[in-house]
Parts: sequence; C-alpha cells; structure tokens
Amino acid sequence: MNWYIIIILAIGLAMDAVAASIAIGAAGRVVFLDGVKVALSFGAFQFAMPVIGWSLGSTAVSLIGGYDHWIAFF
Repeated sequence: MNWYIIIILAIGLAMDAVAASIAIGAAGRVVFLDGVKVALSFGAFQFAMPVIGWSLGSTAVSLIGGYDHWIAFF
C-alpha cells in the first residue's frame, strides 16, 4: 500500500470519527468518562477494521487467484 493511500484512508476515518463526535456532543450532556469510552471504542474499531480487511483480502487472493479473471468477467 502506498503512503498516499494510507493518508487518504486516515483522512476518511478521521472525518467519520469527527462526524460521530459532533452528533454525540449535540445530543446532550456528555460525561468525561463516557467520552473516553467512545473515543477508545472508535479508535479500536478504526484500527482493527482495515487490518482485518487487509488480512481477509490477502487470504482471499490465495483462494481465488486462479480464476479471479472469470469473476471479473462475469
């Protein structure tokens, strides 16, 4: 993966987290500990999902690499 793809992915994930944070903040009074929980859960999922997708994708390459051109054709 090139560095500019990583930067674009990071910007997209950051915009998603900012939008969710604005919505949570606009919903009402937020306790500091709840904010920390939300921040940690967003951070954990935004770290884990690309890693899981990359590992599943690299596994899928070995499984369908022989006939992937037929899948793209149809």
